[in-house]
Amino acid sequence: MTKSFFLHLARLLFCGVMFCIGVYYWLTNPTQLDFTSPAGNRLFLSVIWLFLCISILLRLVPNPTSAIGARKHFARYYKQAPETGGKGTAPLHRGVLLSAAAWIIFNVAVLLVAHSTGLLSPATALLLVLLYAVCDVVCILFFCPFQLLFLRNRCCSVCRIYNWDCMMLCTPFLLYLNLYSLPLVILAALLLVLWERSVFLNPHYFSAQTNIALRCANCTDRFCHLRGKIHAPHSRYRPCEFEVSVL
Repeated sequence: MTKSFFLHLARLLFCGVMFCIGVYYWLTNPTQLDFTSPAGNRLFLSVIWLFLCISILLRLVPNPTSAIGARKHFARYYKQAPETGGKGTAPLHRGVLLSAAAWIIFNVAVLLVAHSTGLLSPATALLLVLLYAVCDVVCILFFCPFQLLFLRNRCCSVCRIYNWDCMMLCTPFLLYLNLYSLPLVILAALLLVLWERSVFLNPHYFSAQTNIALRCANCTDRFCHLRGKIHAPHSRYRPCEFEVSVL
């Protein structure tokens, strides 16, 4: 296992503990989770805010401690494949619209259920954010439904929507925008815009066909250690059938 793998395990542990504390507060005294009220637990809410803010900021700048999948949109981490001369990319948009639609539909359904049962509140929104934070790391280390059902990419290194996770995580905050939630939403939206801008301007950064930094032989993350890869052998890099088209 790699250093990056253990860092994500630590992140999972932290998010899991915060979520468990959040569930306890939500069941016993939901006001503790109310980030729109002065009665909220300032210490707990501050820890969550700082964690989310720092996590997003680390994605906004070239940061070697982040996984290659999260920083491949920066020019400094692009390593041109000599056999392609930097020309040609994989069909990067495979499953993207389906992934976005699934996330929107899922959240609308969750919010409708929460509203109909009287659970829709700032406390519930924060608890959802904490749940999504846990699920985010679970997707990276163990199982990702977006990868399996829609994207069909080999692993996180070549994931087309890797840096969507911050905006996805902040989705419940859109219901209650204030001085607490708005900065996080703005930062997450900025990251999403910069990511999509890079996809549009530099698609060769995102394909293992044109960027050898994304190939299995050069991987320093090994997030596939437990969950494996899709359509690729473990021993060496071989492009999947949807990664080999040269434009």
